[in-house]
Amino acid sequence: MAGMTRYSIDSNVRTRAMLCVAALSIVCAAVANQALFPCLESLASCIGIGALYQTLSEIGLIGSAAAFAWYSAFWYLFDSKLWKLFKRFHGIPDLSGDWVGRATSSFKNEDGSSYSYDMKLKITQTFTKIQCTACFAASESESSCVGISACNAERDSCRLEFSYENEAGENAVRVGTWQESHLGFNRIRCEGNMMKGQYFTNREPQTKGTFALERKSEDVK
Repeated sequence: MAGMTRYSIDSNVRTRAMLCVAALSIVCAAVANQALFPCLESLASCIGIGALYQTLSEIGLIGSAAAFAWYSAFWYLFDSKLWKLFKRFHGIPDLSGDWVGRATSSFKNEDGSSYSYDMKLKITQTFTKIQCTACFAASESESSCVGISACNAERDSCRLEFSYENEAGENAVRVGTWQESHLGFNRIRCEGNMMKGQYFTNREPQTKGTFALERKSEDVK
């Protein structure tokens, strides 16, 4: 299984976000250098490691390296949590949560009716990474390549697309020459707490279908 992977977007907002975090880090590092490091130097002298402090400062591990430390801390917080508070500025929608509904396949039942089944899509998302796991009665599919595009902040909508690998369980449906595990692709239109999607697979014979899901919770447990 792929786990959390980077997802593509159709804008340069990540570059702008990184520049903003870098600028904030430089400012914080400058303030810390003026207010904190003189105190650390005095403390180092008091406990007898003044020479070591000076050596570390000369090679850049103290003082000049502070901006990198601030940047690492700020970027981690922004990427994992704080990005959700700034959606109006970067426009990337928060799709995380449990989406529940029904799917309909091109496969037909014995009576000729369309085969439908329950489906749950669990999405875990940060500013740069995402994981989409589709859960069915007898199998699971996990995303690999993911992209979010056509974002519209006013309508709270976007297009979510991802390829996936399905790992069938022991009770998975087998029809003719269907493979137990297969690859596929989802194309989904998300608007608010609703999403409608299409999928197709590389099964033999090939299958495709549609699904409609509603977000039931915003945090995946």
